[in-house]
Amino acid sequence: MTNSNWILNIADNQGNSIVAGIPLVTGVDLLGQYEYLGIGGSLYCYTDSDPTAIPLYSNLGLQSHVYFSVPPVPTMYEVPLTPQAQVFFITLNNVQYQMTLQYCSAVPFAPFTTPLPPPPPPPPPT
Repeated sequence: MTNSNWILNIADNQGNSIVAGIPLVTGVDLLGQYEYLGIGGSLYCYTDSDPTAIPLYSNLGLQSHVYFSVPPVPTMYEVPLTPQAQVFFITLNNVQYQMTLQYCSAVPFAPFTTPLPPPPPPPPPT
């Protein structure tokens, strides 16, 4: 069994990593848990045919889309992406952020097959 998906990495305009490895999942604000970083916007991902389906390697920018929103106006801007171009820049409050999407193929794993040791015996009655 393998598990592969897109992840988002965020760097400053000098290429210094701010946060890395955010899974590109649908239906949630990808930046929500990083509000303390002060980026000042929201990032969402949706897939056309199934809003809950994670984007595949072959459909990012085609059927799966990434949207950026800046408060207080709830306007969603589509980030222009294709499976070949996964780097985009967002400038907020005179700070430029480099957003990089990376497709990761996880190493196949085997289910846990070693039996667990038996539980300890109960304490003697008192």
